[in-house]
Amino acid sequence: MAILSGDERALLKILKNSLKKSKKKYFITPGIFDLAKQNSVVSLIYDSVETADPRISQEIDRITRSMVLQSYHLLFETVKICDFLTDAGIKTVVLKGAAVSSFYPVPEYRKSGDIDLLVGGEDELRRAAAVMKKNGYAVAKEQHALHHIVFDSPFGIEVEIHKMLAEPFDNRRINEYMDRRLKYAMKGSVKRDVCGFPLRMLGDDFQAFELLLHMLQHFLFSGFGLKLLCDWVVYWNGRIGSSEDPVTEKYLHLVREARISGFSDMITSVCYYFLGLSDPAYRNLTRYRQGDPITVSEAAAFLREVFDGGDFGHAGKERMLILRDSSFISYVIAFQHQMYLNFPKAGKVPPLWPALWTVTLLRFFYNNKKVRGGESAVSIIKNAGKRSRIMSKLSLWRR
Repeated sequence: MAILSGDERALLKILKNSLKKSKKKYFITPGIFDLAKQNSVVSLIYDSVETADPRISQEIDRITRSMVLQSYHLLFETVKICDFLTDAGIKTVVLKGAAVSSFYPVPEYRKSGDIDLLVGGEDELRRAAAVMKKNGYAVAKEQHALHHIVFDSPFGIEVEIHKMLAEPFDNRRINEYMDRRLKYAMKGSVKRDVCGFPLRMLGDDFQAFELLLHMLQHFLFSGFGLKLLCDWVVYWNGRIGSSEDPVTEKYLHLVREARISGFSDMITSVCYYFLGLSDPAYRNLTRYRQGDPITVSEAAAFLREVFDGGDFGHAGKERMLILRDSSFISYVIAFQHQMYLNFPKAGKVPPLWPALWTVTLLRFFYNNKKVRGGESAVSIIKNAGKRSRIMSKLSLWRR
């Protein structure tokens, strides 16, 4: 069994308490506080902790106050952008950020760093880009992918406009599936209140599906922290626990068609065992699981991976991606996928591949030096192979 430290278990217990809106208080040590910072959940536990150390107390207050101010800043900016895009006839859906924070007991406590919006495909993305520029938003110098456009706001906020539910995976089938589902996701979007502002969000079934895709996307690369697991708990605990809930059934249909049910079962089990996901939600979300239930030990092994990464993999410099398995072909597939992400159009022309592989490799070394602090590329690749061992439990892309 993968061992979780005492501080890690204590933080999970505090988070569980916070997510269910309990008034119980826990004593927070420097070790627990450091873990909370690594996973960007300090503000989530603000109302559930106490300490005799004035320095920790002051830092918790500072982080939480800053988070609340940032949340309102992002919310106001989100409302403004959605308004002028809508006025231009572009249907715009809020992803992550303000949409997810609406599930929490105190929405302002949920950390967000940028704004993510979804539009209905390539043509709408081009139209949205023109409207953004017209309203004073500059295209960022560094674009991380060609499946969304990053803008810098006049106030220093990064805004991403997406044309897909998630960035492409190294599996053509799920990418094509996301393309087919996009129009249904946009059609089923609804307006919900966030701190007094009506914002358009995905419908309940696609909201859950996008939350899972977001976690899977980060898991397959540098990893993610506890914050996204907390999102899963508050979303599903906020729903009626009936086995006949049509939203749950629609969600399960989506993950089965996408062939990511194993990942859904793992996330659900981790949240059930360690973060207070309700029994009805757990039973409903895993009711179609084939084979034995995921055990506490297996869930703890997955959590070990989450803790080792910190918030979006920032805690581990050797984390770049996770492979399907440790075979040579998995490294080739991962590298080829990176090439396609960087050059989606040129990547369709095989004679160009040698040149594109060279540029992709050079870009990897450049990003490794600039973004990842100069960690050995060999170490990153070796670590990717080690992380791939957990993949066998997830049965990704399999029927």
